Amino acid sequence: MNLEQLVTELRYLDQSLRSHVAQSANVGLTLRNWLVGAYIIEFEQNGEDRATYGENLIPKIAAKLAIKGLSSRNLEASRLLYQSYSGISQTVSAILAALSVRIPQTLSADSDNQSISNDLEIHQLPSGAVQNPKFSRPDFAPPVEQLFQKLTFSHFVELLRISDPLQRAFYEIECVKGG
Repeated sequence: MNLEQLVTELRYLDQSLRSHVAQSANVGLTLRNWLVGAYIIEFEQNGEDRATYGENLIPKIAAKLAIKGLSSRNLEASRLLYQSYSGISQTVSAILAALSVRIPQTLSADSDNQSISNDLEIHQLPSGAVQNPKFSRPDFAPPVEQLFQKLTFSHFVELLRISDPLQRAFYEIECVKGG
């Protein structure tokens, strides 16, 4: 191997690993946002404060969280992401398990035990979530798992603006094909 080959190999290595890190970060952020949507839906469906919060729930969460990337707009998009792609609970659980993220049984089961551990704790996903026909996906649409691996949260935000499931599926296919 000469110096030029070494430099070429090192550039390729750097580019490959940077691309992998970026993809991993995108998958992680998209999963985070999906889970945020799941928690919001669970709270809305089972939370005792539901009637008093009403439409102010999302802005109140955003204000209390004060986390970059979780503005009211992104919280609403996360909620819609979960509603539109709720059928991937098993995939999310598998990915989180691969990342050594512990998922306790229920939100209420851990509320009494607030101890801090070395494991990141994410509560069990809402089990009673029913797929709304408004958010149904055609059979020919790409697998949601593939979309989560290929698309960023920003891509999903754009796709979620398309209300017609057939049109959205078409664009999902195009996104996957186009990389």
